[in-house]
Amino acid sequence: MKKLNKAWMRVGLLLNHIVSPIALGIIFFSTVLPIGLLMRLMGKDVLRLKFDSKAETYWIDRTPPGPDPKTMNNQF
Repeated sequence: MKKLNKAWMRVGLLLNHIVSPIALGIIFFSTVLPIGLLMRLMGKDVLRLKFDSKAETYWIDRTPPGPDPKTMNNQF
């Protein structure tokens, strides 16, 4: 029974090495890549990575500002 279990695990590992990259590749090329290309074509910069030489800072002001610092005591 032990040999059968080891053989079955080897088959599982072999399938894992074959199926996982194929499945992830299909998901990537069918969803992530087209969405990224469309966003580039539309000029979207979701992560705000473009360089702005006129910018003084890249920090984003929050309005209203975040929570009161006193509320951050004893978080856990």
